Amino acid sequence: MGFTIIDNVIDVDQLGMRVKDLQNLKFYSRTKECESLEWKEGILRMRDLGKIKEYKIYFHKGVPTYLKPREKVNCAIFEEVFGFGKKCQGYDENKIVLINQP
Repeated sequence: MGFTIIDNVIDVDQLGMRVKDLQNLKFYSRTKECESLEWKEGILRMRDLGKIKEYKIYFHKGVPTYLKPREKVNCAIFEEVFGFGKKCQGYDENKIVLINQP
């Protein structure tokens, strides 16, 4: 299936999710469309080598669904989702990504 959103938890299954890095969305975030997004605190739950990892995020549930980080996490999975470098080099709390079902 990809992922489900229940009770502010985005649970990503073994099929994963597609992430679109919207590099220019930092600038886009100043537009009225982005300002109208309603951000909720949530958890992104992902699987990594048989372990379940949880990351604190903000998300906008809708079509499409957007994510923003709530805190910096030095983890390859987290860094890959948000497009940060190793050890979260380039971390930006305003970074927004778009997620879709695979």
